[in-house]
This record gives sequence, C-alpha cells and structure tokens, in this order.
Amino acid sequence: MMIAVISDTHLETPNDELGWIYREHLEQADVLIHCGDIVGQDTWAFLNIHPGFYAVRGNCDFQLTDLPFTLSLELEGKRVGIAHGFGRGVNVGESLAQAFGPEYDLILFGHTHRRFWGQATTGAYLLNPGSLFCPRDGQFSLAKIWWQDNVPQVKFVTIVW
Repeated sequence: MMIAVISDTHLETPNDELGWIYREHLEQADVLIHCGDIVGQDTWAFLNIHPGFYAVRGNCDFQLTDLPFTLSLELEGKRVGIAHGFGRGVNVGESLAQAFGPEYDLILFGHTHRRFWGQATTGAYLLNPGSLFCPRDGQFSLAKIWWQDNVPQVKFVTIVW
C-alpha cells in the first residue's frame, strides 16, 4: 500500500500545477492524505475525487469547518494519527505524538511548511510532507510512504517548477 501525503496547499481553487501533481504523483496512491490548510472548498472537492482521500482541518481552513481537527486511521494494521499541528518550531510533531499517545505507529502533520521525517519519544514515526505551494525551506514537496518489514519507508518528492 502506498500512501501519498500532502499539506499546506493554501489554494482557494485548484490550479494547473495541482492538476499535474495529482496526475503524476497522487492519483496512483492507494490512500491520499492532506494534513490541513487546504484552504478552499473547490480545492477540497478536487482532491476528494480520489477514492482513498482523507483530510484534516488546518488553522487556515475557514471554509472547511466540517473537516475534523484530528483523524485516526488503521492502515495495513498500523495506527496512524493525522493532524495539522500547532505552535512553532521543530516540536510540532513531538507535541502531536504526545497528544495522540503511545499506541500510534505513525503521526502525519503539516503546519510548519517544512518537511520532516523522524521518530517521537513515544516511538511513533513522524512525517511532515512539507508544502506543495508555500514551502518555508524552499522545497516544494509531498511525501510517499509505505511499510516494508514493519518499518515505514518514506520518499520525499521535490516538485520543480
């Protein structure tokens, strides 16, 4: 199972670039997860055409009030927690891992607009895919994740315009 993870698109309406990214990198994923700050209802509707689409509400998702702030999924027998995140700095993922608890295997988050892959003190793996359109580290990106021998494998995809 391949999971595509995106965050912080900050698009009111889908643009040609999002359409290209969807066709090239997201459409073939078994599951597509957006970690918040989609921003527009039209962008949410576009992404929602994916049959395995899940999303959480970010701090800029004022139009998307029906989205949950957190989401828990079981994927391939692994417990996955999804949230946008809050606060500043590198502790966003660790704070979320603490909030979800030690029974989670993987925490997916956004908010910082910087990609991150690491492990929390709870033992959960932490993944921030970065931002597709508003990166703070200069790397327009998304992430693909799959499990191999019970260990998550991550590939960051840098989008070059």
